[in-house]
Amino acid sequence: MNILDLLRPRPKAPAEAGELPDELLASLEAAHVLLRPHDEGGAPRAVVQLPGGLGGWIHGAGEDERHIRRLFPGLTDEQLARAHRYLSAQVQRRVRAMAAGAEKGQRRTFANAWSREAW
Repeated sequence: MNILDLLRPRPKAPAEAGELPDELLASLEAAHVLLRPHDEGGAPRAVVQLPGGLGGWIHGAGEDERHIRRLFPGLTDEQLARAHRYLSAQVQRRVRAMAAGAEKGQRRTFANAWSREAW
Protein backbone atom coordinates (compact mmCIF):
# COMPACT_ATOMS: atom_id res chain seq x y z
CA MET A 1 0.00 0.00 0.00
CA ASN A 2 1.35 3.41 -0.93
CA ILE A 3 0.21 6.92 -0.19
CA LEU A 4 -1.80 7.16 -3.42
CA ASP A 5 -3.98 4.24 -2.35
CA LEU A 6 -5.15 6.33 0.59
CA LEU A 7 -6.23 9.15 -1.70
CA ARG A 8 -8.22 7.05 -4.15
CA PRO A 9 -11.95 6.95 -3.52
CA ARG A 10 -13.12 3.71 -2.04
CA PRO A 11 -16.13 1.97 -3.52
CA LYS A 12 -19.25 2.51 -1.47
CA ALA A 13 -20.81 -0.46 0.21
CA PRO A 14 -24.16 -1.42 -1.34
CA ALA A 15 -27.04 0.31 0.42
CA GLU A 16 -29.37 -1.72 2.54
CA ALA A 17 -32.88 -2.19 1.26
CA GLY A 18 -34.49 0.50 3.41
CA GLU A 19 -31.55 2.88 3.72
CA LEU A 20 -32.23 6.43 2.62
CA PRO A 21 -29.95 8.11 0.06
CA ASP A 22 -27.67 10.85 1.38
CA GLU A 23 -29.33 13.47 -0.83
CA LEU A 24 -32.74 12.65 0.63
CA LEU A 25 -31.42 12.76 4.20
CA ALA A 26 -29.87 16.17 3.56
CA SER A 27 -33.14 17.40 2.07
CA LEU A 28 -35.16 16.11 5.05
CA GLU A 29 -32.71 17.71 7.49
CA ALA A 30 -33.12 21.05 5.71
CA ALA A 31 -36.92 20.82 5.62
CA HIS A 32 -38.71 23.98 6.67
CA VAL A 33 -41.66 23.32 8.98
CA LEU A 34 -44.31 26.02 9.46
CA LEU A 35 -46.90 25.47 12.15
CA ARG A 36 -50.40 26.59 11.26
CA PRO A 37 -53.53 26.95 13.41
CA HIS A 38 -55.09 23.74 14.69
CA ASP A 39 -57.63 21.86 12.62
CA GLU A 40 -61.21 21.12 13.70
CA GLY A 41 -60.06 18.17 15.80
CA GLY A 42 -57.52 20.25 17.72
CA ALA A 43 -54.47 18.61 16.15
CA PRO A 44 -51.69 20.97 15.08
CA ARG A 45 -51.16 21.33 11.35
CA ALA A 46 -47.71 21.68 9.87
CA VAL A 47 -46.78 22.90 6.42
CA VAL A 48 -43.56 21.27 5.16
CA GLN A 49 -41.27 22.65 2.47
CA LEU A 50 -38.29 20.72 1.13
CA PRO A 51 -35.39 22.37 -0.68
CA GLY A 52 -35.83 22.02 -4.41
CA GLY A 53 -39.56 21.50 -4.06
CA LEU A 54 -42.14 23.61 -5.79
CA GLY A 55 -44.04 24.57 -2.66
CA GLY A 56 -45.24 23.32 0.66
CA TRP A 57 -47.87 20.83 1.73
CA ILE A 58 -49.76 19.96 4.88
CA HIS A 59 -47.89 17.19 6.65
CA GLY A 60 -49.50 13.76 6.42
CA ALA A 61 -48.52 10.28 5.25
CA GLY A 62 -50.08 10.51 1.78
CA GLU A 63 -48.93 14.04 1.04
CA ASP A 64 -45.41 13.44 2.38
CA GLU A 65 -44.93 10.37 0.24
CA ARG A 66 -46.38 12.04 -2.85
CA HIS A 67 -44.06 15.06 -2.63
CA ILE A 68 -40.98 13.03 -1.69
CA ARG A 69 -41.64 10.64 -4.58
CA ARG A 70 -41.89 13.62 -6.94
CA LEU A 71 -38.49 14.92 -5.81
CA PHE A 72 -36.83 11.48 -5.54
CA PRO A 73 -38.57 9.20 -8.06
CA GLY A 74 -36.33 6.14 -7.60
CA LEU A 75 -37.31 5.35 -4.00
CA THR A 76 -38.94 2.11 -2.94
CA ASP A 77 -42.12 2.01 -0.86
CA GLU A 78 -40.07 1.04 2.20
CA GLN A 79 -37.78 4.04 1.72
CA LEU A 80 -40.78 6.34 1.30
CA ALA A 81 -42.29 5.07 4.54
CA ARG A 82 -38.97 5.56 6.31
CA ALA A 83 -38.64 9.10 4.92
CA HIS A 84 -42.17 9.89 6.14
CA ARG A 85 -41.30 8.63 9.65
CA TYR A 86 -38.15 10.74 9.65
CA LEU A 87 -40.07 13.82 8.55
CA SER A 88 -42.79 13.13 11.14
CA ALA A 89 -40.16 13.07 13.88
CA GLN A 90 -38.90 16.48 12.74
CA VAL A 91 -42.42 17.90 12.72
CA GLN A 92 -43.04 16.54 16.23
CA ARG A 93 -39.77 18.10 17.45
CA ARG A 94 -40.94 21.46 16.06
CA VAL A 95 -44.37 21.13 17.72
CA ARG A 96 -42.73 20.29 21.08
CA ALA A 97 -40.33 23.24 20.73
CA MET A 98 -43.25 25.56 20.02
CA ALA A 99 -45.16 24.24 23.03
CA ALA A 100 -42.12 24.70 25.28
CA GLY A 101 -41.72 28.27 24.03
CA ALA A 102 -45.38 29.04 24.67
CA GLU A 103 -45.05 27.84 28.27
CA LYS A 104 -42.17 30.26 28.88
CA GLY A 105 -44.21 33.16 27.56
CA GLN A 106 -43.21 35.78 25.07
CA ARG A 107 -39.56 36.77 25.11
CA ARG A 108 -39.02 40.33 26.33
CA THR A 109 -37.35 42.59 23.79
CA PHE A 110 -37.17 46.35 23.36
CA ALA A 111 -39.86 46.16 20.69
CA ASN A 112 -42.53 44.39 22.72
CA ALA A 113 -41.61 45.96 26.09
CA TRP A 114 -41.73 49.55 24.86
CA SER A 115 -44.26 51.95 26.30
CA ARG A 116 -44.62 55.73 26.50
CA GLU A 117 -44.63 55.55 30.27
CA ALA A 118 -41.10 54.14 30.21
CA TRP A 119 -39.82 57.44 28.78
